[in-house]
Amino acid sequence: MKWIRHSAIALSLACAHSAAFAQGVFWLDEDFDPVAKAQAVYKATVADERDGPGWLTDVHTIDSDRLRYRSYLSDPDINADDSYWVGYYESHDPESGALQQVGIHDAEGRFNGLVVGFTDDGKLGFEKPVKHGVVDGEVRCYNRVTGLLRCRTPYVDGRIEGIKQTYSAGTLYRLEQYENDERNGWAESYGNDGEHLTRRSHYRNDKLDGEQRHWNEKGRLVRLWRYADGKRHGEQRNWFDNGQLRSVEHYRNGKYVGENRWYDQKGRPSRSRTYADDGSGELIASKSYNGGKPSVFMHHVERDGETLKITRWHDKNGYVTSKRIENPDTGYRENLSFSSNGLVRRHTVERNGHPVGKQYKASGSDGGRYTIERYDDNGKRHGEQASYRDFELYEHSRFRHGTQVGDAVSYDYSGLRTESHYDDHGELHGTLTHTDDKGELVSRAHYRHGVQVGEYVEYRAYDHRLAAQGRYENGKRDGPWRTRTNEQLWQGRYRDGVQVGRWVAKDEAGYVLASGQFDDQGRRDGRWYQFADNGRMVELTTYSHGARDGRSARYDDDGSILYEQHYRDDRRVALPADDA
Repeated sequence: MKWIRHSAIALSLACAHSAAFAQGVFWLDEDFDPVAKAQAVYKATVADERDGPGWLTDVHTIDSDRLRYRSYLSDPDINADDSYWVGYYESHDPESGALQQVGIHDAEGRFNGLVVGFTDDGKLGFEKPVKHGVVDGEVRCYNRVTGLLRCRTPYVDGRIEGIKQTYSAGTLYRLEQYENDERNGWAESYGNDGEHLTRRSHYRNDKLDGEQRHWNEKGRLVRLWRYADGKRHGEQRNWFDNGQLRSVEHYRNGKYVGENRWYDQKGRPSRSRTYADDGSGELIASKSYNGGKPSVFMHHVERDGETLKITRWHDKNGYVTSKRIENPDTGYRENLSFSSNGLVRRHTVERNGHPVGKQYKASGSDGGRYTIERYDDNGKRHGEQASYRDFELYEHSRFRHGTQVGDAVSYDYSGLRTESHYDDHGELHGTLTHTDDKGELVSRAHYRHGVQVGEYVEYRAYDHRLAAQGRYENGKRDGPWRTRTNEQLWQGRYRDGVQVGRWVAKDEAGYVLASGQFDDQGRRDGRWYQFADNGRMVELTTYSHGARDGRSARYDDDGSILYEQHYRDDRRVALPADDA
């Protein structure tokens, strides 16, 4: 069986001889292929007798029994090669049943005459004149919502030939000249009134070629572009609505070439871009302006055999505020920034996103506060590092491929000076000292490859009294120690970083203010006493391995008890009957 397929119809009926031809009923799936009844989506019914041009055939949906197609078959044997639609034809929407398309097929199954299409709500959708299967004449299409005319397209022997008309809201919007199914010649667009010209273009072989002009609503020219083979080519000009020149651009085969300039509405330059003349589209220089004054400039230079891109930024007065030198191919980037008086505030060098070489960073208007850093080719600190405040050194160190080594010195805002030394693995090694702004010792410690060892001494900064003194072994306090808490100087011993044995606190005159015992795990144990300046006991607390356990009391000036409490495992309990 042979079926004719129209652009708006997709129908392909095919059935095996086993179908019930005598009854004229056939079962089809959604692709219109023959299937068993249980799997069918459509039901095709062919009349038993010829009627006019052929056998009347209806195709219905099974689920809703809606008409999908109605026409005549040239041969009731739908498996025959010469069985196709003839005569009147109509198709319907499978969901709503609304009429979609009507037309006439000739004796060979080709559309012949006017084919008419409809929208879902019954509006006229298109009108297409066809001669024996070939579109010939003016095709009209309509807006699906409003029903207004949308296009008028002339066809000759299946190809667009002549002036195609396009409409918007029923008003003429565009005219295009066609030859042999391609745009060739002029094309025009119109404003909302369908009368005043807004654009005129020229085409060759369906591609823009030649001048394209645009006008605003007042008829003033705002764009003059030139094309060749569908690409912008040659000088392009744009204007503001007030007639002021907006830009002058140059293209070659769709890519920028040479110098291109843009202006603001006052005629002042806003930016310029210069591209390679070889048509590669490579940007080689650019300038940006703010209110006609320099803002951002960019250009390329050759240095040591490589091409560098240099960009400068300017403030509102035209002075350079920052500069960048880079080569995107190698990942090289050099950054400089400047203060208002022209001093360099920052000078850094990067390669592939990490710092390399010498870096300079300053703050403050006079440049007196700055740092100098040095990096190796892998972005790790390497060499001398220094920081300055008020033009005086306040931090100096040395690194080797990211690891701090050798001597280091630094100062804080109070004038405290820190001196240290690092071994080849970046660990503190040797003496670490802190001295105040008068050169007086604040603290001194000793390290061996990152571990604190040996004598340690520390003094209070404000009165230079001893704050702590003792020794370290393998990073832990060990042996006799003295530490100050407020005005009490405690004396005792550490073992492996833990306070052990008897500890006594004395005042400046040497009088005992407190005393007590620690067990081997650094917990208070036994009786702990506190004394007044005259040696009188003022408080007693009893501990058992860190927990209050037993009698605690506080005494008045005459030795009488002010209050007394009793504890078990650090919990307050009632006094024993004997004590009470």
